[in-house]
Amino acid sequence: MERCRHLPEGLRQQTHTEVLMRTGLCMISVTFFTVLLGGLISCKPASAGVTVIVNNASGSEITNLQVKFTGGSKSSTALKSAESFQTKVNPSGSSDLVVEFTDSTGIQHSGKVDVYFERNYSGSIQITIEPGGKVTWKDETKV
Repeated sequence: MERCRHLPEGLRQQTHTEVLMRTGLCMISVTFFTVLLGGLISCKPASAGVTVIVNNASGSEITNLQVKFTGGSKSSTALKSAESFQTKVNPSGSSDLVVEFTDSTGIQHSGKVDVYFERNYSGSIQITIEPGGKVTWKDETKV
């Protein structure tokens, strides 16, 4: 005994091939959308990162300046009195900064800059090296 299928007027039953084609097209569309979305999320703008400016207000030259952050560091071989060093940093994860340098008498200094920032944050951090090797800062970072 054959079952009777009643379809509303104007509709017909789809063939197996039509169902496969529609399913394949949906899968291709979803895959394309997923790849496109993943690409957009992983792209970072050229301006991504935090600008770090180190001002030498110590009254004398400093050498071997290093700005360390999670996943990297930036450096300058020498910074004369009243000069500045500017760089862009984009850490690989959550980060603070450590500034290391040698003063004009040969003493090495290390100062933790107590700021918090992550990958693709923007803004700036102004760091000042004062007489005696004291490190101060102004944090203007944003998500």
